[in-house]
Amino acid sequence: MQLSARLLCVLAILLAAQPSHADSAAAIGAARGGDDRPSPPCSPVDRAALLGFKAGVAVDTTGILATWTGGDCCGAWEGVTCDAAMGRVVALQLEAPPPKSRHCMQGMLSPSLGGLEFQESLVVRDMARIGGAIPAALARLARLRQLYFEGNMLSGPVPGSLGGLRSLQYLSLAGNRLDGQLPPELGAVSDLE
Repeated sequence: MQLSARLLCVLAILLAAQPSHADSAAAIGAARGGDDRPSPPCSPVDRAALLGFKAGVAVDTTGILATWTGGDCCGAWEGVTCDAAMGRVVALQLEAPPPKSRHCMQGMLSPSLGGLEFQESLVVRDMARIGGAIPAALARLARLRQLYFEGNMLSGPVPGSLGGLRSLQYLSLAGNRLDGQLPPELGAVSDLE
């Protein structure tokens, strides 16, 4: 049974909320009719973007980034979900495991995340020490539907460039140190719930 690429992307977003990447990969395989063919390896562009994020993290007590080794980010990299047919990253979900008071990442959000052009879900939640500004480069994520940057130390204004995310449906920036007014450009995101 063949599923359309769009349906696979939607399925990948739903599976990104699952607790384990291995479970997500198994469910995608099952959704493809049990097809046991290996997925294509991660796109070199996506791998470079993820490694750019990793380079901006000075401390990781969550253990998540310790899994980010080897050439295939679509394999066993925790928090990374890829489209099984294309080998492109469609979701990045990084959440501190309990107890959240003892697990965090310390560093900055890298503008390299703007290079994940097929990404539909971006979650960096409860990392406590991820700081700096929200990168304006995220405006390049034309397919992005979910953006959750909750429970971090992000500061500065919300960039008006996020108003260019026309597919965005869910946005949460709670629990940060952001300041200023919400940019009027966000009003142009008509599907925002």
